[in-house]
Amino acid sequence: MFANKAECFDRPRREGLTRMRTYDTPVIGGFHPDPSVCRVGEDHYLVCFSFEYFPGVPLFHSRDLVHWRQIGNVLDRPGQSELADDVPASAGICAPTLRHHDGRFYLITTTVGAGGNVLVSSDRPEGPWFVRAASSRTSTSWAGRPS
Repeated sequence: MFANKAECFDRPRREGLTRMRTYDTPVIGGFHPDPSVCRVGEDHYLVCFSFEYFPGVPLFHSRDLVHWRQIGNVLDRPGQSELADDVPASAGICAPTLRHHDGRFYLITTTVGAGGNVLVSSDRPEGPWFVRAASSRTSTSWAGRPS
């Protein structure tokens, strides 16, 4: 066994191991916390928290998990979430998760201040994204494009 993790990458190639390439974190620099990554074929898509900021839930694309490019925001139209204009920093959009199934992208996220969730979907990661379901402390609504 190896004394430490780094040692396994320093062994010569003749022993059957190759030197592993490493990259520094964070995955995306700046203010992009708690990423959720979804792979579709050769493409990787990443979403992260947007808290009280609008447009919400930035969406990124990568082919190699190292170089990322923002391709839009999932919540980019008023009415897609129940965020108040004066929502506190810790009461906005949190914990989005991105998934892909049968040719469609799905994202669900928590709207902390409204006490609920928003489920949106799109045929393309660039959008447009349609609200499938939204819930809050006071209501549950179905809107957007039918399945």
